[in-house]
Amino acid sequence: MEGYLTGATKAPSETITVVPEKEGGRPTETINPAYEAWLAADQQVLGYLLSSFSKEILTQVVTMEMAAQVWKGITEMITTRSRSQCLNTRLALSMTRKGDLSVSDYINKMKMLADEMTAAGKPMDDEELMGYVLAGLDAMNRLSPVW
Repeated sequence: MEGYLTGATKAPSETITVVPEKEGGRPTETINPAYEAWLAADQQVLGYLLSSFSKEILTQVVTMEMAAQVWKGITEMITTRSRSQCLNTRLALSMTRKGDLSVSDYINKMKMLADEMTAAGKPMDDEELMGYVLAGLDAMNRLSPVW
């Protein structure tokens, strides 16, 4: 099944040339039975995919005819959304300030944003998160010793 999704299972030629056994007969083009079998399997995978999508996603891919086309379309949509989500979350991380929040609330908010990055497929390491946390502190909090 994976090969039909990724396109690794290539479609055989739609037709084959049949050469008659007796001499002097003309070769003819006919439908390739291997192609028919491949197409039937591809359409089963396609049907399974389409039946498992929400209405919102289905409207984006319903006109595609092969399973690999649908899978590629879905992957590109998810990648685009993830990229957009990452950019928005990084912007939120850089714009978030401690302000009047308690230290606990501020750290929790920053941790929540870091968790959103992880959910979008771009986990942050502790040093990167610490950089955003420190950047969001006002001058008073940065200079105050932690006791």
